[in-house]
Amino acid sequence: MSNKKEAGAEAKNVIFVGSAHGPNIEAVEFILNEIADKNRNIKYTIIGNVISAFNDRKVQPNVHFTGMISADAKESLYKTADLAINPMYSGSGTNLKVLEYIAYGIPLVSTEFGMRGLEVFNDHIYLAKRDDFTNVIEKLFPCHRIFWKVMHGKPERYVRKILINQ
Repeated sequence: MSNKKEAGAEAKNVIFVGSAHGPNIEAVEFILNEIADKNRNIKYTIIGNVISAFNDRKVQPNVHFTGMISADAKESLYKTADLAINPMYSGSGTNLKVLEYIAYGIPLVSTEFGMRGLEVFNDHIYLAKRDDFTNVIEKLFPCHRIFWKVMHGKPERYVRKILINQ
């Protein structure tokens, strides 16, 4: 299965991956409070054990937490995602999820902070400020992966090479 059509996915799908680490919890709070509620026509899938911080919380119907999933299940979600988001505002180190998103050719909207250590890819992603994140997501949906690749090249080719050679 190589794309949304083959997977039978038709809805607008946005993904975020995160552990139950404070900065990821903060990012998911932002997704729930500032993004998903304003974009109800978009499905937000949140992957990873960050779900543990939200187990008792009622979330919007357009938000789905997967919890921890297999590598195959994650790959399937990546292949059907229209967009990945990385609304990180705190933390340390490099967000490895960014490398995964790029390796799968998923268009990415990130904060500048979320790209720390990976600035080499800034010309291949969409940077957004906190107050404009929702608007950037909305503006990108008329574009799909093919258009994104034509406009921005294919950085996933280089990321895959880096990941495979390690």
